[in-house]
Amino acid sequence: METDHRFPGCDGLITNQSNVTLGIYVADCGAVYIVDPVRRAIGLVHSGKKGTEQGVAGQAIELMRERFGSVASDLVVQLGPCIRPPHYEIDFAAQILRQCRALGVKEVHDAGTCTACEPARYYSYRAEKGRTGRMLALLAMTSEAPRREQLLYQTALTEPQQRYSSRSPACR
Repeated sequence: METDHRFPGCDGLITNQSNVTLGIYVADCGAVYIVDPVRRAIGLVHSGKKGTEQGVAGQAIELMRERFGSVASDLVVQLGPCIRPPHYEIDFAAQILRQCRALGVKEVHDAGTCTACEPARYYSYRAEKGRTGRMLALLAMTSEAPRREQLLYQTALTEPQQRYSSRSPACR
């Protein structure tokens, strides 16, 4: 089995294979983690302004239904850190959450963290004016059945560099 597959230009990945790690890079866009603990399938989606307008998270949920028999009410969805108002004119985080709930997802969670508000912890393309690294969002499913309390997300920083500590007064 090959251990590295890349899908340039792809905003989302799904699998029902155990011991496969999905990964996407984000800076201000949201990483949307989708887990089906019943049918044992996962999805990871990169959703920013354009992807949210196109309903990319919903498309992943629909594809999981078609390919793996996933039922929206069984899914657990987690939105990772992303840019939010007032640092960005569109609250795509809220739109993603609404889209998932409209599809019937009952368990939808939001980290509630703005990447532009915490430059010491997260990369923000907008706050750092394009001179930044990327965060690597990862999601994997082990060969044993996950318990709900194990459905956590992890965001790892990549391309380490000197971090700024300037904090916008608009941030919490």
